[in-house]
Amino acid sequence: MMAENKKDKSGIFTTLIRMVRYYFRNERSREVLSFLFFVALSFLFWVLQSLSEDMNISYRIPIKYTNVPDNTIFTNELPSHITLHLRDEGGVLLNYNLEGIPAFEVDFLQYANNRNAFIITPEQISAQIKKNLKNTTNLTSMSIDTLAVYYTQGVGKKVKVIVEGEISTLPQYIVNGRITTNIDSIQIYAPDYLLNRIDEVKTETFSAENLSETWVKTVPLRKQEGIKMVPEQVTVTIPVEEFTTKSLTIPVSVENLPARVSLLTFPASVQVDCVIPMSQFSQVSEKDVRVAVNYKDTQDTPAKLAVRVVRTVGEVLKIYPDSVEYILEQK
Repeated sequence: MMAENKKDKSGIFTTLIRMVRYYFRNERSREVLSFLFFVALSFLFWVLQSLSEDMNISYRIPIKYTNVPDNTIFTNELPSHITLHLRDEGGVLLNYNLEGIPAFEVDFLQYANNRNAFIITPEQISAQIKKNLKNTTNLTSMSIDTLAVYYTQGVGKKVKVIVEGEISTLPQYIVNGRITTNIDSIQIYAPDYLLNRIDEVKTETFSAENLSETWVKTVPLRKQEGIKMVPEQVTVTIPVEEFTTKSLTIPVSVENLPARVSLLTFPASVQVDCVIPMSQFSQVSEKDVRVAVNYKDTQDTPAKLAVRVVRTVGEVLKIYPDSVEYILEQK
């Protein structure tokens, strides 16, 4: 069996050699090979010519923050890299791609001060980068002109979260309850002169329109220069429910009535139509709503007194009648 396998392999190898010999003896094949040789030679000359000409490239280098004390918190979002736009001969630029350009280093101890903030100017940035470039290389532009660094070494403080958004529901639906966040306050860190000015942070303004069910979304907090927020986003919950109308017959009470005076209204009760969530329909009763007239309104002796809502559940759509006749009596 092994002898047969060796014989098969030997036969295949011999066939391949014959095919190669035939290919190189063929005049057409020699022409194709000659053409491919000159194409490769032309490409090589083009590459060599390109490497000697000036070219432009973009090159990205990392930013490295060094000698940062353990108790230091950066309170603004710091860039992680700089994109350089370089011009030089192709060969020099190719060398940058092969060997790399060292990272831009920000030595914290070199710039730290008692203001808890420092700025590295465009001149300082370009001067440090050019130290790692060839003398022939022209740094035409950078993605970062100025690097501002805000930091703190304090404990920070807690501030409340304010929700800001545009909210609407579909017809027959209402916002049923308070709009809440998963946390009502966050921790912020900033230089003292900024920290002392802030008592609250707001969410980014969001749009929640035509709601027909409870809305739960993660919303980022509005960023402020020089301030670090932990966390940087909150979960907002807008409780939404279908509503219905419930009619209640409510007795009319009197406010600010002197002890020696009685006031009777006609009618003694009014109908109040309330908008309430479907889930609360059976729970709402007459005791949850109170309406009243004000005795002080009688000083101008009007024919009728306006009926006002003193306590309610949900939204009052209508009071019927909305004013009542009255009789005053001395006790």
